[in-house]
Amino acid sequence: MPLSPHESPSPEGTWADRLSSLARELRGDLSAEREKAILSELWLLISTRLSRHLQAQCRRLGWVEPEDLEDLVSEKALDLLRRIDSHDWDPVSTSPGETISFFVSVARNGLIDHHRKQSRLRARRERTKEVIVQRIAAQAPDTAVDHKAFSSALVDCAAKLRPRHRLVWIFRTFYDMPSREIAHHPNVETTPGNVDVILGRCRSRLKTCLEAKGFHASNLAPGCYAAVWCAFFLDHPSAEEKSDV
Repeated sequence: MPLSPHESPSPEGTWADRLSSLARELRGDLSAEREKAILSELWLLISTRLSRHLQAQCRRLGWVEPEDLEDLVSEKALDLLRRIDSHDWDPVSTSPGETISFFVSVARNGLIDHHRKQSRLRARRERTKEVIVQRIAAQAPDTAVDHKAFSSALVDCAAKLRPRHRLVWIFRTFYDMPSREIAHHPNVETTPGNVDVILGRCRSRLKTCLEAKGFHASNLAPGCYAAVWCAFFLDHPSAEEKSDV
């Protein structure tokens, strides 16, 4: 009698068997050290397989930023570990083929949800831009044109900064955070002195970039920073915590 798809031997079955073995051992009476070792191996095993399946799904469902992909892997891996611990998902009682199919499904559904969320964020971004454009249009015609051109130039120049340096500049510009607080942020992690150096470089490069486009930083009009906010924050509401440093 031929084997069913879930019973067919597969080169990937080895990792699925290992996953089942670790989950079974986790149910026993273990020392704290052994439990920690099992959880570490489970995390590595699950996150590695999810990463591969997510990358494969990206070729079918659409490209994802590397940092977003890493976040998806971590989120889904943590969820699966919790489900193993709570017995909501039991890899011990499933065949290797079923485990592999389950991981493919988790990756596919996670990627679909991600793309849907990004679509909603882009729509919100466009609505916010429309409001900003309408407010600019309500100004005197020449002022509106200058304002829009300067805003576009500022966004373009800010985009050329290193992500980590841009984050430091935004922290100071938008939140007026002191150098020490910026330095201790997990996505910066440097010294207050280096924060000041980074800020000086950012201001100098922005000034040079704006002047090359025919603008001067002293001409900054109220509301120009809203364009920067739209460009770097609306697609990533927690960009200050997730910046690609």
